[in-house]
Amino acid sequence: MTPTSNFSHRGWTFSSVHKPISDARDIDNDLAWLQTHAHAGANTNGPNATGVADTDTATPAPGLHALPEMYFGNNSLEIRHPASGLALRFDPRQALACVEVGASGKRWQKIKVKAAETWQRRMEAQRAQRSASRTSSNVTPPPTSDKSPHRADGPHDVNPFDIRPEDIQVTPKPYDWTFSTDYVGTVTGATPEPTDEELPLHKLRVQEPILFYDENILYEDELGDNGVSKYSIKIRVMPSCFFILARLFLRVDNVMFALHDTRIYHAFGSDCLLREYSTRNVDYMSVKDRALRECGSSASPGFGSPGLSRAPVLGARPPAGLRGVGGLVGGGGAGAIQGGSATNLADPDHPMVPTLLTNEGWVGQVVAELSEPNEVKKEKIVLGTVVAEAIPH
Repeated sequence: MTPTSNFSHRGWTFSSVHKPISDARDIDNDLAWLQTHAHAGANTNGPNATGVADTDTATPAPGLHALPEMYFGNNSLEIRHPASGLALRFDPRQALACVEVGASGKRWQKIKVKAAETWQRRMEAQRAQRSASRTSSNVTPPPTSDKSPHRADGPHDVNPFDIRPEDIQVTPKPYDWTFSTDYVGTVTGATPEPTDEELPLHKLRVQEPILFYDENILYEDELGDNGVSKYSIKIRVMPSCFFILARLFLRVDNVMFALHDTRIYHAFGSDCLLREYSTRNVDYMSVKDRALRECGSSASPGFGSPGLSRAPVLGARPPAGLRGVGGLVGGGGAGAIQGGSATNLADPDHPMVPTLLTNEGWVGQVVAELSEPNEVKKEKIVLGTVVAEAIPH
């Protein structure tokens, strides 16, 4: 892949920059920048963005203290319309600036890996047992000695579950460890306005030559071998229009799948862009059940209910007008890049299941089929209006 892909068509310029994973110096610089731009409750680039944080209501937060494992800090996609001064840019630093930080985060506190759920159940059982024991004996526990009562005699016989809940402290710098973001791109030279206008996705099914196509990954993280979080952007330019899909794809093994999608459409010759942000999530077993069905078996009684139609099989060819675009129109599509490692997904009885569960295109189709959007924000960006969204520096 070339470091920079440039293309021009009908007064628009398109530039996609591909660089290697960021080095230590770039990571330190971007972490420092994110520390200064982290505010709990502030959103300068998401679907409710105003462009500048409200300093009267935004609460200072500690910010991210780690970046995704694969952080392409110098990657970007930028489109410009020089005649009107409009520019739309996607870059990883701005995307991570929209990740929730601080103890008030709503998204990340609801997501737990399977081990964490087991751990939580064990702690709750221990708490109930201690409470019952103290009530029955009505004896005040002896003072704590230097030796922990939860430590076995052997130096290495420490049960990680044998911990008092009250001994667990809040992480000093909490943040959304899945790196989920509602980033929709940064606009300069125009004011996004709410709209009820729908994206004319049916027009993308018209057979047209693809003049320019690019796919760019901003960051990816395997969540400590518990899944994958990946932010990627795909763009295609046809003679009549261009279309962008920016997606945060999230898989937390044995817990959930989620999509945070931003779609942008412009018909050449029109005076506006349409931008739509939506989120969807489905529990992990619902998608795994569909994968097992694709492989010829089911995991639970009643799985074959009439309400669950069969999703396109892996490798199915999309309509002619969409071939090679990686499923830009719907939830996913054949040819999409893989959604992380299958290390924790091995199934000896169904070896194809991990392949399906790590295929972003297939999962995207299933998630779209099994769920309704949790949130939808629609905007119109009219060319030539005043500057509203500014890139923070």
